[in-house]
Amino acid sequence: MSNANHSDTPIEIRPARIEDSKDIADLFNIAYNNSYPIAECTDVNKIEDIIRSKRDIWYVALHDSKVIAGTVGMPNKWNRTYETCRSVTHPDYRGGGIGKIIYKESLNTCYDQEDCDLTFGFPRTFNMYMLMHRNLDNPLLLVGYDGGMHIVEGRREAHLVGITKNPKKDIVRIIPENSDSLYNEFINSNILSKLSFVNQTDKYPEINIVGPHAGYYSKIKNVEIGYSYLPTSRSLQISHAESNRNNVVDALASIEKEIDVDAEYVFSFVLADKTDFIKDMIKNDFQITSYLPAWYYQDKKHYDCFMMVKKLYQENPMMYETQEIIKYFRQNFDEVTKKL
Repeated sequence: MSNANHSDTPIEIRPARIEDSKDIADLFNIAYNNSYPIAECTDVNKIEDIIRSKRDIWYVALHDSKVIAGTVGMPNKWNRTYETCRSVTHPDYRGGGIGKIIYKESLNTCYDQEDCDLTFGFPRTFNMYMLMHRNLDNPLLLVGYDGGMHIVEGRREAHLVGITKNPKKDIVRIIPENSDSLYNEFINSNILSKLSFVNQTDKYPEINIVGPHAGYYSKIKNVEIGYSYLPTSRSLQISHAESNRNNVVDALASIEKEIDVDAEYVFSFVLADKTDFIKDMIKNDFQITSYLPAWYYQDKKHYDCFMMVKKLYQENPMMYETQEIIKYFRQNFDEVTKKL
């Protein structure tokens, strides 16, 4: 537990408790005008269940016993990462540094977990990126953007994507055997050179698409596709595709028509050495939006991935002072694509 000062009034910072659940839901509804797309932050019963299970690392800041800020460290068992997410501050308390204090508390607690090798986040605004990057011992390193995963207040938004490596661990990262042709100066100098891994060269697993356990499975063109769907954002993640390369590509070509969901956005994580498969995805309107070092975990080793996105929406997504950063990544990933 720690304390911060806000207008000479002590603010308490501590792990969330079950009795904070209604305050947390109210806070998200106030901050996002009742439009936050993730029910685990706005449904009191769901919040209570999460806090009771101790599944997530959830910190809150309180003023006069009222929750006025919060942030979450959410574990992803499949790749030994923690997402630092769901950061929110009451509008009356913004600009006072509370968000940074609870983010640092949450980040350090994530690093203390045995199953935390990396953390990652999707900063929504430039200010949020600065909160996660500036004046920190382990600043968030930007690796791309998400291409418009979420809808907030009725508008689709494009967020940044960043990671940190747990400074308390030596992490074995496997370099793709085709790295000489895969990496350009942009990936080397802006991403890989800024992270300290135990690098080894070896073969990658045979699979193409990786991801968390799928919520649903469907047979599409004789390919078993595992996917998850977020209806509030009409976003579809393909996390499993069991078949040979050509069959999977055929299935993905019209995935949004084959699965009975109203998807406007489709994404997958693809192992970085699978350049032929990535080129086939690009021919079917997917694009590279992020490069994720050490993203996939298997047998005590980490493997790099690309984040591949297919945009089915027409509008220009909202960006909050991140336009130039996103443009920079988009241009450079276009060059990566040309080199594949």
